[in-house]
Amino acid sequence: MNSDNSALRNDVRRLADLLGETLARQEGDELLNLVESVRLSVREGKPDEALSNLSVERTVSLVRAFSTYFNLANVAEQVDRVKVLSKQQHAGGTWISQAVTNIEKSLANNEFTIEELRKWLSNFSVRPVFTAHPTEAARRSVLSKLTTISELLDQPENSIRNSRLAEAVDLLWQTDELRLGQPEPLDEAV
Repeated sequence: MNSDNSALRNDVRRLADLLGETLARQEGDELLNLVESVRLSVREGKPDEALSNLSVERTVSLVRAFSTYFNLANVAEQVDRVKVLSKQQHAGGTWISQAVTNIEKSLANNEFTIEELRKWLSNFSVRPVFTAHPTEAARRSVLSKLTTISELLDQPENSIRNSRLAEAVDLLWQTDELRLGQPEPLDEAV
């Protein structure tokens, strides 16, 4: 039941590359190398090696770099999800009809048996969760830049779009995620 996520992977890779270029340009190769070192050490199951002896300043920069990466990856995923749903709707299918089609294909390809499907479905449950408030707080300035990035990802790829995307990632990195002082009335205005 694998779907083709190559467009999403390409967008995430492109945004990660742009973030890497931004980090190198604005913070220096030292931070970029630290990010890569931590990423690889976590992948190898040895995060302590890269994280020990970091200064508070380096730790803050590292956390911010990963936070920015995950924000960018989330935006790419949201854009991809909208594209997939739009494509399904345009084709006249719904997610449920696509799921049934995928299950039929998987059964035909012997990826699982009808008994395994029955067992899985007998344990399946849906439990909606409703919240009265957002679960993630973000500054309006950060959200605005992420919105710009999502709009750019939705455009056809070309050199102008890529240049604007790089600029938007630069601006996102330059934007403080946390407000340290009291907001001014103008900051609160729509």
